[in-house]
Formats: sequence, C-alpha cells, structure tokens
Amino acid sequence: MPADDPASEPVDRVRGLIKQGKYADAESEAQKLLEQIGSQQGVDSLEAAVVMDVLVESRWRGGKAQLPETREMAERAIALKERLLGPDHVDVAESLTNLGVIGFYLGDFRSARQSWERARGIRESALGPEHPDVAHALRVLGQLCE
Repeated sequence: MPADDPASEPVDRVRGLIKQGKYADAESEAQKLLEQIGSQQGVDSLEAAVVMDVLVESRWRGGKAQLPETREMAERAIALKERLLGPDHVDVAESLTNLGVIGFYLGDFRSARQSWERARGIRESALGPEHPDVAHALRVLGQLCE
C-alpha cells in the first residue's frame, strides 16, 4: 500500500506490534483487519494480500509456522500479488520471503531456498544488486547454507 493510503496505517500498527514481539496481538489485529478489508474491498484485493503478509509473519514469529493455514495464507498472498501486480513485481518478494521462512521452520529447506532465491532475484531485478534488501536476501540464503 502506498504510504499516503489510509489503509496503510492499520498495517503499520500491526507491523509495530510484530517489532515489539507482541505476536499474538499482531495476529489478532491482522485477522480483524483482513476481515474488515474482505468485507469492504473483497478477499481478492491487493490490500487483502498485504494484510495476509503481516498476518503470516505474526503467525510464524509467534510459533505457528507449522499450521497448514499459515502456509496456505502465504501461498494465497503470493497468488494474489502475482495476479494483480505480475509475477516479477517487488511486492511479491515479501510474500515469497514469508513462504521461505515457513518452509525453513518446517524443515523443508529445498522449498525455503526456492522461495528465497526467487525473492532475491525479484529484488535484484527491481532494485539493483547493491540495494540493502538484496544484501539481506543474500544473508538469509547464506544462513540456509550454513
């Protein structure tokens, strides 16, 4: 969501809860926000996909990566963003990163690596090889190889 989008404020609030380590609160707020956006704009909107990303992150950070619905939501966010923005849009990379984390926590390192490699490639193409987000993606991949 663009920074001037009024819907970005609630998402930023959820992200703040995640940064504070309040994962259950973040999950609860994100779930409410997803329901609200679903009723107002539809569950197939870009706004819903953005909220799915923070909901997925709050779940895996809160120890719920193993729940099937966490992975399903991550995959749904990817599918929505690919359909609405295109498969190589930089916003797809965030959803792919979440899916990679879930794969990692489930011990599915092959899946994690595939998701993170694709996210890195998208970021590198969109942002350039020197961008900090690309460097972060490379660090994550390096940790996977350790």
